[in-house]
Amino acid sequence: MIRTLYFRLVITFIGIVLISLIISLFINTLLYREEVETQIQQALIQQGKEIITLYQQNPSTNMDSYLKSISRLNYNFWLFTEKGKEKFFGSKSKVDKPFTKNTINHVIKGGTHLEKNKVRSSQMVGLPFQINGQHYALFLTFRGAPFLEKLDEIINTVLTMSFIIGSILILIASRYLVRPLQVMTSATKKLSQGNFDIHLNVKRKDELGILADSFNLMAKELSELEQMRKDFVSNVSHEIQSPLTSIRGYSEMLKDKAISSEERNTFLDIIQQETERLSRLSENLLKLASLESNHHPFHPESYRLDEQIRKLVAFLEPQWSKKRLKMNVRLEKINIVADQDQLNQVWLNLLSNSIKFTPEEGSIQVKLTEQDQKVIVDITDTGIGISKEAQQHIFDRFYTGDPARNRIKSGNGLGLSIAKKIVELHDGQIRVASEVEKTTTFTVAIPKK
Repeated sequence: MIRTLYFRLVITFIGIVLISLIISLFINTLLYREEVETQIQQALIQQGKEIITLYQQNPSTNMDSYLKSISRLNYNFWLFTEKGKEKFFGSKSKVDKPFTKNTINHVIKGGTHLEKNKVRSSQMVGLPFQINGQHYALFLTFRGAPFLEKLDEIINTVLTMSFIIGSILILIASRYLVRPLQVMTSATKKLSQGNFDIHLNVKRKDELGILADSFNLMAKELSELEQMRKDFVSNVSHEIQSPLTSIRGYSEMLKDKAISSEERNTFLDIIQQETERLSRLSENLLKLASLESNHHPFHPESYRLDEQIRKLVAFLEPQWSKKRLKMNVRLEKINIVADQDQLNQVWLNLLSNSIKFTPEEGSIQVKLTEQDQKVIVDITDTGIGISKEAQQHIFDRFYTGDPARNRIKSGNGLGLSIAKKIVELHDGQIRVASEVEKTTTFTVAIPKK
């Protein structure tokens, strides 16, 4: 509990509030209170002089009656004569005499006495005056002076209430601030345990809201990556297991001495096909992994793209001639700066697919044009076509479109994924447009430089 962000945040805020209140109280004590006490003292001196002056102007007035009447205005008076006679006028409750004989003599001789009673929070002044040759000392204090105590109580009460209310508000505010982080911490623990089906419902527009949205996006992408990983492992396992099963089965059959020489050769041919299939799978997986990394070799050079495609069409002639396919090639003379070996792999994959899935006596058209500093290669065939749904996944790894196709014939579903990665490595795009049982067109657009 002590190590939690919520606890530390609350303690920090409360500490700041408490220190601020202590500083405020200290400033009040040093500045404001001192100023108030000084003003009260000056007021007492001024009022004391006015009381004395008023009496001196009317010496016939009875002094005792005069001071008694004035004391009703919340004053306490002590009157001392030269002979040491003392008289008190005012309220007798909680009255003490905080001055000595020396103080009295000092005032009678013409001095002024100023005194602050820190305990009682009261101010007292002693003023000399003379009537008919007689010297007097008048000490007065304001009975309302203890209002400083009340003021201190009010200030202390306000500060205490401010501290309590502020602490409560800090508890609530800290809860509001920390709660999303606590939710995200809990979600992160679930995420680390492999539970990617998490969504944070944090409806805020501040940094915490942005963080929650980023977390949701990360969880979604991790979920998709995890699903891709599972699919990849499943597909690779299937691709490896299928030929291995065939190899194992036919190897067992070869042990039978009763099989004929013709059957033996057939079994050996199948085993050879399956091993070649495993070899292609291994090569394609390594190539795809290399393309998806940031360290795949890339050697761009300037060359004639039309000549490259024309040579490749000629290289594949035995395959398309065997099916009596009509090959229509229209290539503009175009120079391009690219990795020749990698693009050769793209054209080989696309042309091989077109030849595989175009029925006998069908047609394939290869067109090369230039548009807006880009080279456009269109490969169109009159094959079996690709459904709309399949077009959305045609470039995914291990996707083969029609599950009914023979896997040996249609390959391992990595060719188009490799082609897409190579095109993207050249800052290009590849797309497909197809109608089932009609035509299929693969379009590759790559910058010339």
